[in-house]
Amino acid sequence: MCGIAGIYCSNANDDFLQQIHPFTNSMAHRGKDANNFFVSTNIALGHQRLSIIDLSDNANQPMTSINGRYTIVYNGELFNYNDIKYYFSHKYPESFKQLRSYSDTEMILELFAIEGEAVFDKLNGMFSIAIWDQNEQSLVLARDPIGIKPLYFSKFDNYFCFASELKAFYEILPKTSVDDMAVAYYLHLGYIPHPFTILSQVNKFPAGHFAKVKSDNFELHQYHYFDVINNQNITYSQAREQVKQVIENAVKGTLVSDVKIGVLLSGGIDSSLVASIAAKNQTNPITAFTIEQKDKNFNEGDYARKIADFLDIEYMPLMVDYDFLTKNLENVLLKMDEPLADSSFLVTHAISQFASHYVKVALSGDGGDELFLGYGMYRWAKRLTNTAVSSLKPFASAIFKNIPSQRFNRWAQFFDIKEELHSNIYSIENNYFTSWQLKDLLNQDFQLNFSNINIDDPILKQEWFDFTYYLPDDLLVKVDRASMANTLELRPPLLSTELADLAWSIPIKYKMHGNQLKIMLKDILSDYLPRELYDRPKKGFAIPLAKWCRNELKDNITSSLTNHQSSIYNFINYNFVNSLISNFYNENIEYLAGRIWNLYILNYYLESHKL
Repeated sequence: MCGIAGIYCSNANDDFLQQIHPFTNSMAHRGKDANNFFVSTNIALGHQRLSIIDLSDNANQPMTSINGRYTIVYNGELFNYNDIKYYFSHKYPESFKQLRSYSDTEMILELFAIEGEAVFDKLNGMFSIAIWDQNEQSLVLARDPIGIKPLYFSKFDNYFCFASELKAFYEILPKTSVDDMAVAYYLHLGYIPHPFTILSQVNKFPAGHFAKVKSDNFELHQYHYFDVINNQNITYSQAREQVKQVIENAVKGTLVSDVKIGVLLSGGIDSSLVASIAAKNQTNPITAFTIEQKDKNFNEGDYARKIADFLDIEYMPLMVDYDFLTKNLENVLLKMDEPLADSSFLVTHAISQFASHYVKVALSGDGGDELFLGYGMYRWAKRLTNTAVSSLKPFASAIFKNIPSQRFNRWAQFFDIKEELHSNIYSIENNYFTSWQLKDLLNQDFQLNFSNINIDDPILKQEWFDFTYYLPDDLLVKVDRASMANTLELRPPLLSTELADLAWSIPIKYKMHGNQLKIMLKDILSDYLPRELYDRPKKGFAIPLAKWCRNELKDNITSSLTNHQSSIYNFINYNFVNSLISNFYNENIEYLAGRIWNLYILNYYLESHKL
C-alpha cells in the first residue's frame, strides 16, 4: 500500500512540476519505507512506499519499464498475485526472465508494456495506477473495479493532477471552494458520493475505469462491469460450494506478503470467516486484533476471544472508552481527509493504530454485508415495495408518529418516502437527513440524482445502491484513511473481483430468506466455527454515539453548532439546526444524534480548512 501523486502539463519544462514534492509529501503517512520522484518533460510522478512484497530497493517507485518507455506509480495489492505471476511467466517467458524484482508493481508495468490497457481487467485486487508513456507523452490512470483504493484528480489551467488523498490538493490548487451539491449529498448520506468531493475543483476517479490523458483530452473507459445475472438455474448447494471456494482463494491470495500479517476480528460473520480461513492457510502465526469496549452494549470482545481461542490464533484486544477514542479527537477527525459522518471511523482508527505496532498488513471482513445482504435496509426495501404496504403508507406513518416510542416515530419516516427510495432508506437507517428534510435544512433547493440500474427487484436495487455508493464512498474511504493514517495496509478478501462477480449472479433467495439476512455466509461459516460462536445480532465496530453527544461531546457540539458565525451556516439554515439541537438535548430523541454528529463533522472540516 502506498501513496501516489502526479502532475501532467502539456507545456514542456513547466516549473510547476516541482510542486510534485509537497504534493506527494503531504501523504507521507501512507508509506514511510521510500519516497521517490520521477520528473521529466511534461510529467512529474511521486510515490510514498509501504513495502509489502519484495522489500528491496528494486521494487521502489516510480518504476520505469525495461524498454524505458513507461513509468508507473501504483498503490495497492493484487489478490491474484500468484495467478498473474503464473500467467506472465508462461505466456511471455522471455520478458518474465528480464524482471528486476518479484514485485507486483513490475509485473503490472511489464504486462502493460505488452498488452496495454487490457491488463487492467486481469488484475484482481485493490489498486490505483498511473502509467506515463514517454513516447506518446500521455498518461493512463486506472482504479480497481470496486473502488477499494482511492484516486482523486483535478484539472485546472494547463494541468492535470492526481493523488491518493484529497488533502494533497490543498498543496497545489491555486484556489479551493466548496461544492454545494456535495454538501447536500453529504447531509443526506453522511458521505460524499462519487464523482463529487467537498471541493469543486477535485473529483473522485470512478471505480472499474481507466482514462487516457493527452494534451487537453481526457478519455474515460469502463473496463469492468458487474452484471446482475440472478442465475435461477444454479442450486443452493452449487452456489454455496462456488462461493466457499472463491472466498478461500481470495483469502489465500491476500496472505501473500513478505511481512507479518494480522486480522481485524470483530466477532461478526465476515471477519470471523476471513480469520478462520486465514488461520487454516497461513504458514506463519497470525494475530487477531479486536476492540473491547467497557459499554457492554457495544462490546463483542468476549465472542472474538472465543473465536480466536477456537482457531488457536494469538488474540490481542484493545480496550477503549470515550477518553481513549476522543483523545486528540480533532487531529483524528482531520485524518478522515473529507467529511465523513460514519462515527465508527474513531474505532477503526484506534484498532488500526494498535495493530500497526505489530504488523504492516491486516485482513478485514469488509464487503460481506453488501454482497450477501447483511443490512436491515434490505428488509425495508422489501416491505415498502410490497403492494399491500404501499397502499397503507399514509396510515402507517400517522399511526407510528402518534405512538409514544422513539423507535416507532423513527419508523414513521420510512412510510413517508415518496422519492429516491433507496437513498432515503439508507439515510433513515443511519439517522441522517431525508431528501425532504434537506429542503428545510439547506439554504437553496437541490435535486438529488443517483445512477439507476434496470433491476425490478427492490432488494437487489437497494443492494446495488449500497455496493455502488455506500461501500466505495463511505466504508472503503473510512477503512483506507483510518488504516493508512497509521501506515497499515488493510486487505478485504471478500471484495475480490471474482467473488463480487459471483455474488451478483446468485439468486436473492440464497442470501436472504424471509427476514433472515446473509444466510449463505452464515452457512459457510459453520464449516469452520460452531454456530454458538457467531449466531447472534450484528454489532460490528460501533460506539455509543447518542450517549457521548449528550454528555462528553456536548460542549464541543453546542459551541460549534449554536454559533451563528460557524462556517456551516453559509450552506444550511440556522433555525432548523437550532430546533434539532433542542429536540435532541431537551426531548432526548436519541436517533437525532446521527444528524447532530453529521453537522458537527461537516462544520469541523469546513473550519479546519478555512472553507
